[in-house]
Amino acid sequence: RVVLDAADRITLADEYKGKLAVGKVDVDREQVTAQQLRVTSIPALFLFKGGKVVWSFAGAAPRTKIEAEIKKHL
Repeated sequence: RVVLDAADRITLADEYKGKLAVGKVDVDREQVTAQQLRVTSIPALFLFKGGKVVWSFAGAAPRTKIEAEIKKHL
């Protein structure tokens, strides 16, 4: 099980262009953001809709699981 690597993030961003923005946060540099999101484990994935977290997951997740969650919230 692998969290999305850079190529997968770019591919997802391209596939869902205009519907989804994909980003990565360096929790060592952005400690305030990590605290606000209550990141306790890395990797941590968050899906936002309307500025609010609608799904989160800590640990490795296959792309299929991540895409299923994305599709639920589009």
